[in-house]
Amino acid sequence: MVCDSFDHRHNIYAVDDRQLLGRILEVEKRKECRMEFKAGKVFAIALAGIVGMACCGAVAKGKSSAVHYPAALKGIWLGENEDCKNPDSLDSDARFEITPAKLVGYEHWNKPLRIVQISKVPMAWKVVSRTYFDGASAELEELYVLSGHQNRYLTVVNIDQSNTYGRCQ
Repeated sequence: MVCDSFDHRHNIYAVDDRQLLGRILEVEKRKECRMEFKAGKVFAIALAGIVGMACCGAVAKGKSSAVHYPAALKGIWLGENEDCKNPDSLDSDARFEITPAKLVGYEHWNKPLRIVQISKVPMAWKVVSRTYFDGASAELEELYVLSGHQNRYLTVVNIDQSNTYGRCQ
């Protein structure tokens, strides 16, 4: 493939379908050209990394870097309509605590596997965790969104439901 230089004089707001299609094809052509150039570099970098790890012993067998919950999520959370100061709240099934290494609920606990921040305002994360409940475990994918004054509220959304919790302490 011959990679011609891109003509930047094209208006990004296409007037008709032909111009829009032409713009899309030009963008795709630019992507292909960049990929051809990068493929060689990616291979060289990957090879250098593998050789470096083999020579230096940088990777210990059976160990991976630990995943931790973000500091902004740490604390005790309680169902939105419950009072943290009520002594009965300690026994609530809508109460949980997030520590760096796990989320501990009334009858379950979660170990984070992957956490990716997807928004800074409002602060939000995609959290993939292994949840342990009654001797069984399953992988769980959720979105965690902080809101309110001083991030007082945490909304947790998964495929089945959405729940909002208030921060205690």
